[in-house]
Amino acid sequence: MSNCNEKSGSQQSKPVLVGSRKSGPELVRNGKKYAPVILKQTRYLPTETKFASGIVPSTATARKAKLRSFIDIVPPAPITIPNLPRDEADVIVDLNKDDISRILENFARKPLVRELSEQNNVNRKMFHAAYKSFRNYCLHASPLDPCIAVVISDILNK
Repeated sequence: MSNCNEKSGSQQSKPVLVGSRKSGPELVRNGKKYAPVILKQTRYLPTETKFASGIVPSTATARKAKLRSFIDIVPPAPITIPNLPRDEADVIVDLNKDDISRILENFARKPLVRELSEQNNVNRKMFHAAYKSFRNYCLHASPLDPCIAVVISDILNK
């Protein structure tokens, strides 16, 4: 008869070979070595924690590449601001740069505009880059396109 403390031959755990090292079967899942799970006793409930959670499986040692967004891969093309000759007949309205900047900022902060940009697959980073580019164009174009000037003056006079 055998001792009660000893396990029978069919129930004994055998070491498993992972890579070039032997490990216990409780530490190996799908051929990868894992840290043992330890229950940490807290005041209310025991919680499961990973002992040495930073252990990397022995089969995978390569670093994962950082996921990059579309705007990181393909930056927006710079647009030159045309310096057109200023005709007195073309000046419909004289706009202050502070007014232009304020109107564009209020437009960009509206939740509806942000929602529409997300629906059209324009993330926050792309939206901000487009906003900065358009604001730069509106502030530095030396006559501002008459269509844009009329829209901004209509918003100001509303």
